[in-house]
Amino acid sequence: MAELNYALNTDQLSELETMFLCLDKEQNSFIGVQELENFLLSWRKIVSIDDVKKLIKLSDVDKSGRVEFHLFSSVVVEFEKIFKAELYKELSSTFRKIDDNKTGFVKVEDVLTVFRTNEYSVSIDYVISIINQVNPSNNE
Repeated sequence: MAELNYALNTDQLSELETMFLCLDKEQNSFIGVQELENFLLSWRKIVSIDDVKKLIKLSDVDKSGRVEFHLFSSVVVEFEKIFKAELYKELSSTFRKIDDNKTGFVKVEDVLTVFRTNEYSVSIDYVISIINQVNPSNNE
């Protein structure tokens, strides 16, 4: 993978370093390709296996089986882009499913039910805050 220069703030960089150190159990400044693949596959409910394989292939250009931090951070940033795109598709699909009367609006209770059906424990206040972020002109 060509070295990509992403503009990361200090908090983002620190978060990536923490993730990397958690995966680098042997503390040798690299992780194995298999460790990276396992990490990415843990998100496969949203991201496809094909996307994970593509990222793995790009992360080990020298075929050493090792991924250093700079490549790890590039892969995670690319992964995040894919994740956000897939999450948006998933949310859009879910919205269309719960918008029974096709008005372009959903009830707070319906959104809460979707979260709980997918085993997320969220409050009504949290759902309302999400709705307000998506639609600031919402009065409900």
